[in-house]
Amino acid sequence: METVAQKIYQEIKEKIIDGVYSPGVRITEQGIAATYNSSRTPVREALRGLAADGFLIVKPNSGTVVRGWREDEIIELFTLRSMLESELAGLAAVNISTQDIQKLVAIQNEIELKGADTSLENTLRISPLNRDFHQTIALAANSQRLVDLLQHTIEVPIVQHTFRRYNAIEMARSFGHHRELIDALDSRDESWAKSVMNSHIRNAKRVLLATKEKWAPQLEQFRATH
Repeated sequence: METVAQKIYQEIKEKIIDGVYSPGVRITEQGIAATYNSSRTPVREALRGLAADGFLIVKPNSGTVVRGWREDEIIELFTLRSMLESELAGLAAVNISTQDIQKLVAIQNEIELKGADTSLENTLRISPLNRDFHQTIALAANSQRLVDLLQHTIEVPIVQHTFRRYNAIEMARSFGHHRELIDALDSRDESWAKSVMNSHIRNAKRVLLATKEKWAPQLEQFRATH
């Protein structure tokens, strides 16, 4: 059964990933306790966990704030993500079940429900579906150690928000990668699956760096104040 601290941890983490709490936002025990009608003990436990996992930074004079990421850290995260997810995709091609293939098809059908619509409403709808798609592949690999390592590279907010930076052509390309991944996995072709996943992640990095002017100012603001 989920504890109060675990519930608070998970909900705050989701808000950070979804951008509700942006880099530099101050998180207080008192404020979170009031929000969840909780005592401060489970809140303190949840915040400690979030800080240990890299979502929050505890500053002696500033309190607890949402972490920001430097450009070099973001590039490094995408490099690690490419390595880990490509390996997981290859393993998934060997181990994935028919049920998981069907699940991927269903998720992708839902992702493409509104076509290459780049509106904020649609990208917000797509983001959790995209996470579910990649998570399904990762878990199908049957390598919990690699999955655990991956969590620290894909749960960074700016990584999750890549869809918001796509134009219609880039979004359609991403959809194509997903469809090709399904085909590679269904064919049990390890090399093909690894190659497509590598291209998919590298393209996401390219889009993110090409739209740097949209997120760099927030990064600079975080640096200036922390």
